[in-house]
Amino acid sequence: MLHRSLKDVFPGRFSNTCPAAIELHATLNLTQGCFEKAGITPDSYSEREELPTFKELKGQLLLADRGYYSGSYIHELDKAGGFYVLRAKGLKAVRVHTAFKQNGQELTGSHSPKLCELLPELPKNDLIDMHVSIKNKLTRVVGYWSKKEKQYTFLVTNLSIDEFTATEIGKLYRLRWQIELLFKECKSYNNLRGFQTSSATLQEALIYVSLIVTTLKRFLTGCIEKIFKTEMSTMTVAKTTGVWWIGILTAIIRKHRKGLLNAVNGAFDFLRKNAARAHPKRDRKTGVFQYGVEPNF
Repeated sequence: MLHRSLKDVFPGRFSNTCPAAIELHATLNLTQGCFEKAGITPDSYSEREELPTFKELKGQLLLADRGYYSGSYIHELDKAGGFYVLRAKGLKAVRVHTAFKQNGQELTGSHSPKLCELLPELPKNDLIDMHVSIKNKLTRVVGYWSKKEKQYTFLVTNLSIDEFTATEIGKLYRLRWQIELLFKECKSYNNLRGFQTSSATLQEALIYVSLIVTTLKRFLTGCIEKIFKTEMSTMTVAKTTGVWWIGILTAIIRKHRKGLLNAVNGAFDFLRKNAARAHPKRDRKTGVFQYGVEPNF
């Protein structure tokens, strides 16, 4: 939410309660552990226009939330040689050609019902692996019951059923949560917010400064991991900024080379002792590292 005077520059979707608002669209590269690209648009603009290009995604795996889902987009991405696991919406009217429980039991029979017709028969304690028609093309959909939302969540993917089980598709999609943790880091510890300024230029600049600072902190985190062979917690590094960050910035502003070296060495020593990852072994079994994704900051 922004200052109301910016409603013509950044129109919001809710003109009465939030006339001026923006959306920040970001791509996180899991192998780099930080932003690959980011952009700001008015809140009223479509998220899909901010998706990476097909050329950028060739040979890559895209994980994205339901706001970015488009049947046309996923088929074009598939043709371009990219892979995807996206949370889908608007699938109730699609035809289901096959649907299996994890034990191999088929749920469709000889006919191809619409998904809305099949929904009442789907079990709420099992993953469902389906092939449905989306834009006249057979597409794999994995469905699972969300206890929190009390409805089915559907993931569309072009990953092969022979190589990736329905359970693995769900685990892969949960890696998308890393972008939410990165935003939390920006908001909680790097001043990412809607500033009450009537200057659109200043508003954008302050947001990008937040992203740059987050990137610098994660770069330093990666340096510590490489130098000391210690797995670090990026969130703890961000939390402890008040202890070590100011000295580095002060030395940079003063253009004091020796002071900067001392500040960096002091920061590294402090963070190595106080910001190590709490449960690295657990994370390799159930967390972000379970698929061998090793951030190279």
